[in-house]
Amino acid sequence: KTRGLPGLAAVLVLGYAWFWYMNREIYEGPPLYEVTGTVIQSGKPLPGVNVEFAPAEPDPSQEVLTATGITDDQGRFRLRAFDSQYGAPAGSYIVGLINSNGIPINIPEELIRQTVTPDGKNDFQLSF
Repeated sequence: KTRGLPGLAAVLVLGYAWFWYMNREIYEGPPLYEVTGTVIQSGKPLPGVNVEFAPAEPDPSQEVLTATGITDDQGRFRLRAFDSQYGAPAGSYIVGLINSNGIPINIPEELIRQTVTPDGKNDFQLSF
């Protein structure tokens, strides 16, 4: 009665591996660079804020890649391009903040445009 269990387990493992392989995300765009930062309002960190970096001038010949992250209890975030790939391509971005209720947060004009560079530290302090 238990002789078929190892075979069944092998079939399940192989099925899962095949499913994962066929559905994995393959990114073939420009290199991604680590992007982190902090969101602070009136001197206090904002937890649970969705941070979005959307290309300021997207290339029409390429897929538009918006990098996103969510702030932790200290207001810190780390952007990811996909579930398993962190960072954002180098370039100029429009920054958007959305609170945990889905309501956009108004930020000062000087914080809306940010630039991700391939050399240097991409650690943005969004303090207002």
